[in-house]
Amino acid sequence: MIIPKTIDAFYGRIVDSLNLLKFNIDQTLGNMTRPLNIDYVAARIKSKESIMAKIEKEGYENPVDEIEDLVACRLIIKSNSNINEILEKIEGVFNIEKRNIRNYRPNEFIYDDIQLILSFKDNPLISNKGILGKKFELQIRTGLQDALAEVIRSEIYKTDILTWQKERTASELKANLELVDVILSEFPTMSSIQEEKDYKPFQRRNEIIKLLKNVWSTEKLPNDLRRASIIIEDYLRLAGANIEDLSYWIKDKHTKIVDAVSITPCQIILIILFLEKEAFLDNVIKQKRCLLITDEMIDICPELNKIDSSCRVNID
Repeated sequence: MIIPKTIDAFYGRIVDSLNLLKFNIDQTLGNMTRPLNIDYVAARIKSKESIMAKIEKEGYENPVDEIEDLVACRLIIKSNSNINEILEKIEGVFNIEKRNIRNYRPNEFIYDDIQLILSFKDNPLISNKGILGKKFELQIRTGLQDALAEVIRSEIYKTDILTWQKERTASELKANLELVDVILSEFPTMSSIQEEKDYKPFQRRNEIIKLLKNVWSTEKLPNDLRRASIIIEDYLRLAGANIEDLSYWIKDKHTKIVDAVSITPCQIILIILFLEKEAFLDNVIKQKRCLLITDEMIDICPELNKIDSSCRVNID
């Protein structure tokens, strides 16, 4: 692409101020979104080629003031149910100069993100007042919207050939993903109105999770309680024991082991089942299972040395 000297010079005059604006945007939105677990995609400065094409297309009288996306960035949210919280934060720091929300005919599926034109509000923390009044674009998308937008951008907008079928397929995807996004936004409500089924594996695992929470503090428990419940459920199966047996052994019989600080609840339960049920080790051997036995576990329960190396995970 040939860039005329006029455009090159125009870009040279504005690029320093755009970089300053970008720096402040990245700092502000990065700090704002991090505690909210929202992904912030760093701002980008419009390229010379893109600026030239936009000027040619729109015929701006004063491009530096009229092009509102010379600097643009985006936020990726989990679902549209998160939108109000982030909009409230944004309104506290920025002026919303324009909100691009379009209305469509009911048979159209555009599946647009939210596009805001923003500028910084004046406050004592802004050291360089030169960024005040400078507009930039912020797009707020769900994860699905962002993935779709990136695919469409590379497959449709950045190709040399226009095809009806690709445009058609993109519209079909937008229609389906818009519906999925609505369902995800209302997932807690929609799932709660359905009748809960009596699914035995989930009932057993929920009982295990309840026991874990009753016995150990949050700091001691694993982050993934679902996975822990599956591991313990399998240990109980190998031992031929039930949750009532385990509850008694934990709360009344093996309190010293339960209080151990150097091993996890899953490791504690493995030790207890090994001590209480001979069937546990027998079934481990029969089923050619391997157990994770650590030095910390052996320090607490030396009897674990009886377990043959063929039944242990080799982590040396």
